[in-house]
Amino acid sequence: MDVGDPIPPGRFRRSLDIVVSGSSLVLLSPLMLAAWIGARLSTGASGVYRQVRVGEGGMAFTMLKFRSMRPSEGPEVTASGDRRITRLGHILRATSIDELPQLVNVLRGEMTLVGARPETVGLAQRYPKELQTVFRHRPGLTGPAQLGMRQGGGMAASDDVESQYLEVQVPWRVAEDMDYLSRPTPARTVTWIVGTAAYVAGSVLGKRSVKKRGHLHAPSGPRSSYAHRSPWQLLTSPSAIQIDLPSSSASRHELQRQVRDLSPGTEVVVCCTALTSHWRTRRFAREAGIDMVREYVAIPRLAPPPCYVENTPLTLRHFFTEVSVLPGGGPTISALLAAAKQAARFVFPAALIGALAPTRLMVGRVSSPTTAFSVSPAAEGALEASRLLDVHDMEAIVLAMSKDPNAKLTVLLVPHGQSKPALAVKVPTTEVAEGSVVAERRLLAALQMRLPPQLLVTIPRSTEVVGAEGSPILVVSALPGSPMSTRYHGWRHVATRSAVESDFNMAGSWLARFHAATAGEQAPIDMDGGVADILSSRFADDPAIEGALPQLRATHARLRKSTSPRTAVHGDFWFGNLLATGDQISGVIDWESGAISGEPLRDVVRFAITYALYLDRHSPAGGQVAGHRGLRSGVWGSGIEFALDGTGWFSELFRQFIAGSLSRLGADPARWRDAALAGIAEVAATADHGAFARLHFQLFARLAGRATQLPEKLALEIPSASAVAPAPTESTRTA
Repeated sequence: MDVGDPIPPGRFRRSLDIVVSGSSLVLLSPLMLAAWIGARLSTGASGVYRQVRVGEGGMAFTMLKFRSMRPSEGPEVTASGDRRITRLGHILRATSIDELPQLVNVLRGEMTLVGARPETVGLAQRYPKELQTVFRHRPGLTGPAQLGMRQGGGMAASDDVESQYLEVQVPWRVAEDMDYLSRPTPARTVTWIVGTAAYVAGSVLGKRSVKKRGHLHAPSGPRSSYAHRSPWQLLTSPSAIQIDLPSSSASRHELQRQVRDLSPGTEVVVCCTALTSHWRTRRFAREAGIDMVREYVAIPRLAPPPCYVENTPLTLRHFFTEVSVLPGGGPTISALLAAAKQAARFVFPAALIGALAPTRLMVGRVSSPTTAFSVSPAAEGALEASRLLDVHDMEAIVLAMSKDPNAKLTVLLVPHGQSKPALAVKVPTTEVAEGSVVAERRLLAALQMRLPPQLLVTIPRSTEVVGAEGSPILVVSALPGSPMSTRYHGWRHVATRSAVESDFNMAGSWLARFHAATAGEQAPIDMDGGVADILSSRFADDPAIEGALPQLRATHARLRKSTSPRTAVHGDFWFGNLLATGDQISGVIDWESGAISGEPLRDVVRFAITYALYLDRHSPAGGQVAGHRGLRSGVWGSGIEFALDGTGWFSELFRQFIAGSLSRLGADPARWRDAALAGIAEVAATADHGAFARLHFQLFARLAGRATQLPEKLALEIPSASAVAPAPTESTRTA
């Protein structure tokens, strides 16, 4: 930008920049490392955000920040309540920790400690000409306008937040900053630095006054609406009083007075988000007269809502070592996280994690000076959705499934003093999800009547319980083992041929036994089941639909020339629904999409294509995927394309798995590619998430249009024992 000659900071300011930024980078390095890891985990992207900003004299430079927002499209100006900001991001922004990487910019001489905020190029070009003079000066880490904006609460939400910012905020900001920049004396410079440090310290310690005061309230409106914002609200009593702890000590004292006015025994849920939430929550409960029953810490996910884990050593250890999945990322961060996860199996810092988790909720009751605390009767009786955070002698892990319109919560209940869950509870949040829960229970009951004992131990046993509001919840026995997804995303797992072969062998062996136990009459392979009609309606606006539908119908027609037995079908047989112990499948969960009689090839193909889909999860964009020569990350679905049309051991294993299953089912193994394409189309038709479904449709259209020749050499070493056996006799079935 042409803004005139640059005006660099004087010698004193530059010397101060070097001393303060250099020493701060050394002293704050542990905090910055923790913030970087947290930002990486909570956003699913690079922990450090880089953006081109306008620097001294209008010259561009790359500004650094810890990432506090999920990567997505949106305005360049961030307003209050921006949905892109993660839970951790709110904390990083409130405490200014997200700005710490800019100390590197200060040390480089691209920024100074006190000055005007560096602006984005797009917004800077929209400044009025008379205000662009501010860009002659070197931008600052803090300054009069920046500190004033933070103390005032930031930008309010607006339909056009960028226009509001340019018309209202920019003139005020420039005036405030130019007042300092016109006379940047040492005394004024030090004053702004000290003022900023005091503000940040007050934010971290929770002693900064806020305009919004804490309050007591009971949830109102349809409780299912809380599924994505605060899933725990579906699992507490509708009459429970929710307490949101503010950062202001004066506001907390007022809340304590209100709590003391409540009737003894009143159920309360205390929510707190702060770096000191562990101590703040306990102190508040003690001074307000609340008996703490349970405490949960929030564990962020790549997409909201978070998971909630009871703050006990065994439950936290089980979640981090057996349930959690390593986030995507490059080889370095993946290796570090994998090493930490392995170390946690032997030495797990449960107390440290429980104390440092910034977001937590406490379930309790207002105490009575004359009555001893006792467990509520509901906690000891039948399970209810509204009591799942306070089940007698059980500790809980809340896993939120945000698949609109089929969103559900899964609660794992761990017996007190044990390390493994005993029960798993599904709580639907929508009418569609209620139907899925009922259908899953019916299918599980039917399978109990058909499967032999050796397979029954891998299927959940179910009962149905009516929740407090009449909605069905599904309570099943928790099965042993860890999700295959935990090993899949382990360090170099998918890059190791023997490990991947073991996964395919486990899945194939279980499917062979399952198909043999439920096999019925032979029929033409049916991978359609209405898929073509759904796609024609769901993607009518996609230009590729006209060419894709004839190719899909031709694919289905070729498959129908072969036959397979009708067997029971899981319906969503991806590796995340398989539990493994050693080299055996110890459990198969989430049967809501299944059927007692259907096309067995659906499960075969679903496992293969989902396994291929995430091969590049831990590789940087555009980089070579370790262990798979010729596969590069960056293009969605590249792993599936590689499996179908590439070369190498994984492509060969993928094809053999589908072709071998076709042969085992009595069908033509040469139709393996058609089966894979039909499976991709099925996901496009049935996936709950619209964008995920569209990506599968576009991938099918891309792959189906290729005139790919089958490899000249495709080994199909099919063991004779893998053929589907007749259905078991009545003597082998369990009642």
